[in-house]
Amino acid sequence: MNHEIRSFVNLEAAAIPAHKAVLSSYKLISKGMMQIFVGQDVPVDVLRSVFTGTLSR
Repeated sequence: MNHEIRSFVNLEAAAIPAHKAVLSSYKLISKGMMQIFVGQDVPVDVLRSVFTGTLSR
């Protein structure tokens, strides 16, 4: 079993592409995913909006 420790987490939410301009300092990858690296600030207010928008679909 591989116990590789990654230096980032992937977040997947359908509303991420709609917030692309606000998330420009984060790595956005295919399928509406965003990578947050260890040590990066977490954009709590933006993520609240992203998750609310995703869950209300």
